[in-house]
Amino acid sequence: MSEVKAIDALGNEIEVGKYYGYAANRNAVDTISIGKAVKVTGNLAHTKRVTIECIVVVAGFQGSYTDYLNKQKPKISVKSNMVFPVDVEKVNLITK
Repeated sequence: MSEVKAIDALGNEIEVGKYYGYAANRNAVDTISIGKAVKVTGNLAHTKRVTIECIVVVAGFQGSYTDYLNKQKPKISVKSNMVFPVDVEKVNLITK
């Protein structure tokens, strides 16, 4: 039996060491996390999780984004199908 691969939101296989983004909305606060995939866990396709070591996290209320780095965890673990690939060379990341 072959190993089940972790798949991102676009249907591509997750690669540890590459950069991914994750967006969430909780209590009307949008949060966008971008970071490097450091670990993939789980043994079934629908339970695969990706641990992302965040390099930037921004959050905002109703589209008004502010720096939110100090209030978020430096690592997050989310379902693999909820992350999307990010080319950090092409994204203007503002970090403090």
